[in-house]
Amino acid sequence: MPKKLKVKTLATYNGHSIKNNKAIDLNLRFTYDELPSYIQLIQFLNENTALKIKRGDQESQNLGTFMIKEIKIDNDGEGLIKFISMTDYANVDEITTIVGYGIFKIQFEATAEDAGDEDAEQE
Repeated sequence: MPKKLKVKTLATYNGHSIKNNKAIDLNLRFTYDELPSYIQLIQFLNENTALKIKRGDQESQNLGTFMIKEIKIDNDGEGLIKFISMTDYANVDEITTIVGYGIFKIQFEATAEDAGDEDAEQE
C-alpha cells in the first residue's frame, strides 16, 4: 500500500546548474534548527519528490519533481541536500526566482511503496 510522505521545513537556496543533457541539479541549505525536519528527507531517497516553496506572503511556487542525489550534514548540524531532475520535470523559471532570496518555506511530497508490502508479495 503506498504511503504518503510529506515534510515541511525552512531552507535557503545554495545554487543550481543545468547540464547539456537537460539534467538539473538544485542545492538547498538547511540550518541546525531545522535538523529534526530535514533529516526526515532520508525516507525520500529513491522517490520522485514534489518541491513547493512559499516566500513570505506570496503564493506557493511549484519547483517541480526531483530525486535526492546527496545528503550531507556538517559538524554544525547544517544540512546540504542536492536534488536532481530533468528540465522536463522541473520549473526552471520558478527556480531562478529564489536565487539570492533568503530563507523560504519548502514542502516535500512523495508517495512511497511500503517496504513491508514487497516482503508480503515475495512470499
